[in-house]
Amino acid sequence: MSDVADRRQILDALSLRRLISLFQDHDFPIVVRALSEQKIADLAIFLLVLTRIETSIPTLSETEETGSDLLLVDRAAQILANLPVDQQTDIAQEIAAIDMLPTEQIKETVDQIVNHVTAFAESTVVFGAGTENLAKLLSKMDASQQGQLVESLRVTNPELATGLNREIMPFSSLSMLDDETIRTLVNYLDVNTIAVAIHNLPQEIQDRFLNVMEGGMATEIEAKMDSLGFAETQIASTAQQSILDLVCRLAAKGILQIHQSSGIPDV
Repeated sequence: MSDVADRRQILDALSLRRLISLFQDHDFPIVVRALSEQKIADLAIFLLVLTRIETSIPTLSETEETGSDLLLVDRAAQILANLPVDQQTDIAQEIAAIDMLPTEQIKETVDQIVNHVTAFAESTVVFGAGTENLAKLLSKMDASQQGQLVESLRVTNPELATGLNREIMPFSSLSMLDDETIRTLVNYLDVNTIAVAIHNLPQEIQDRFLNVMEGGMATEIEAKMDSLGFAETQIASTAQQSILDLVCRLAAKGILQIHQSSGIPDV
């Protein structure tokens, strides 16, 4: 394609403004969901157009730096990456097969997609991450009932149960439990699990565990923490999660009594 064609304005001023507003006014997940409903051929044209427009847009995602700008070609790449894999493959092949297109077809396709995404966004409510929303609901329940539900979910959806435990009760919040509750928990754990789980936590959190231990267990754990190998230090989050899972199981059975008054924060 010639340099003259390369410099030609693909969209008129109105269509270009509407296209840019699409990304400024609507959350990225909404845009992707709406786009996933489009025909492969239309998506290929839409993404190809984005690669040819040298315009940047302010970013809206919480994961991106506030006030930074993003080129439309970069947004196009993000869209493609977030579509289902089968759609990605079909779109990639479609884009590779496009050599030239009538200007009117390009404009009609872009306008149709902008209209669809806008209508979709206006008729859709974004609730956010489902696990976080469920965790917020469960955090208001009695701890034993909460634990029973999580354990029930573990049978059919262990990943969801683990995610809920992580959202409902960060490991550091266990330090807010009373001494007797921590002592009961410690009695169900082995030295290695505790050492790996708390070795990289602030001293005050370590002390909440160590100070309630009976006999020489605290000394044994401190010695273990000092001798941990590299591989063991890399699985701290796994050890912490196993302890959180145990807390929920014990709470579900009524062995541990955990109340909001204990200082466990709401999600």
